[in-house]
Amino acid sequence: MNAYGGYGLQQMPQHPTGGVFYDAGAGNPYMYTMDRGMDAVFNGMGVHGANKGMMVMMQGGGGAGVANHDAVPHHGGEGNHHHTGGNRRGGGARGGGMRGNNSRGHGDNANAQANSGNGGSNGQRYQNCSELLRRFRSDTSMKSFGHWRLSDIQGYAVEFAKDQEGSRFIQGAVDSASPAELDVLFHEIFDNPQDLVTDIFGNYVLQKMLEKGSPQQLFFAANRLSGHVVKLTLQTYGCRVIQKCIEVMPDEGLQVILSELEGNVAKCIQDQNGNHVVQKCVEVIPQRCGFIISAFAGRVMELATHAYGCRVIQCIMEHCPDQEDIIFNELLSGVEALAQDQYGNYVIQHLLQHAEDETKVERIYNALKPKFFVLSKQKFASNVMEKLYARSKPAFRMDLVDLMCSDDPAIIGTNVQMVEVVKFTRSDTVTVASANALDSSTTNNNWNVTNKTHNPRESQKERNREQKDAAIGVIEDLQTAGFSRPSVLCLMMNDQYANYVVQRVLDASDVEQFTRLVNNIERYILPIRTYNYGRPIVQRLARRNLVKTPGDEAESS
Repeated sequence: MNAYGGYGLQQMPQHPTGGVFYDAGAGNPYMYTMDRGMDAVFNGMGVHGANKGMMVMMQGGGGAGVANHDAVPHHGGEGNHHHTGGNRRGGGARGGGMRGNNSRGHGDNANAQANSGNGGSNGQRYQNCSELLRRFRSDTSMKSFGHWRLSDIQGYAVEFAKDQEGSRFIQGAVDSASPAELDVLFHEIFDNPQDLVTDIFGNYVLQKMLEKGSPQQLFFAANRLSGHVVKLTLQTYGCRVIQKCIEVMPDEGLQVILSELEGNVAKCIQDQNGNHVVQKCVEVIPQRCGFIISAFAGRVMELATHAYGCRVIQCIMEHCPDQEDIIFNELLSGVEALAQDQYGNYVIQHLLQHAEDETKVERIYNALKPKFFVLSKQKFASNVMEKLYARSKPAFRMDLVDLMCSDDPAIIGTNVQMVEVVKFTRSDTVTVASANALDSSTTNNNWNVTNKTHNPRESQKERNREQKDAAIGVIEDLQTAGFSRPSVLCLMMNDQYANYVVQRVLDASDVEQFTRLVNNIERYILPIRTYNYGRPIVQRLARRNLVKTPGDEAESS
């Protein structure tokens, strides 16, 4: 079961002229996904240039070795890809992978459990254990549990459940136990389950018993958990048991669980454990999740930009398409800000990728198109721009290609700093020295919407200087090549983030769009081939004989 995040393993689109334009893995193997090098908010998550979309895989503490369950990816990014050529956007590990679905795994394997930190405490437990458990552990046939049966541990089931080998034994034994044995064990285990629910080994026994329980037994279990549901939902091991309850409980027992979650949804959504329980509700019982969706009213922007809230929103859009309008309308009102957010960008990517209603894609397109150039140069929003182009209908794609091939100052001028660049490049007497005027606006530099990394220690002044140097480079190259001003495409190919948008656009274009873009690249081939970020694109095109560099022309003559 997948969760919510970057739907990985997408097949790269084939280019109209054959082949795939850039060497990239499309997306990430599961989980809610990723971005242009998000700083290590969670452990893992490949950055651009590495595995750009893969979310942190958070696995459950290793089952007692009976059932292996899916590991849980962390966040989820809809589409940040691994690009080659040039430095990819950003450096730190990306966090979001939220899209991993199987909410917190119900167990990995015995080794994971044995090495999970609490394994060491087993020695202390052994010192204080009963004679029966001591004999069980020392039994020479213990590894296969030999002749031991559930009836042998009656009255000691809770103690055995909290022991690593005892937990393993119970989980294996219930599969062959008689109904009478199961009933005795069930009532003994669930008579006072709070201690076991939060135990590293005991929680697996509870999950196994819930899987095997009859409707009457499950209702008994729900009543024994009543009053503790929210507390357990927020606990590392408890959240797994509550998720299992949501999966297997009949209506009566399920109502006991849901009634306690209602009114605490926002608290659970923003918790590292609780968000998995909310996601499980949305996955398993979407028809009963109105109380969850209602909790988002008026708070969509807040939760969409939250590390865990963004996962839940993606899950709702995936499993509750008929109820998502209240969320979509709030998202649309802040779509530009969300596209630039380290978590919100995944929500917009997910919307674009999976919206069944094409009018929603069109509304997002209309909201973002005026800022396509500026957002393409922003760390997180550039991923959204890639998805926007790939998901738009052909007529909209051609509009974006026209925009990229334009050198209209009105378009380039959507960015305050680029207005200055255009002024310099339009002047017959422009000099590189005049570009130093860019320093005069370092206080409010909007060339890029945010810094290239989310490192608060990085000086804004240093970033401004980098942008000024890039502008000077563009001016010098254009003067050398005899151009009055650059096209949007030319400027994008010299940007550390926007050049990847160019790659995606080239890869997803039809023949007409592709030809238009290549012709514009050839027009500016002299300056572009010297760009750190544009040069690899030119080289790939040249290897396929789609463009000719000046050196090639000289050789042919």
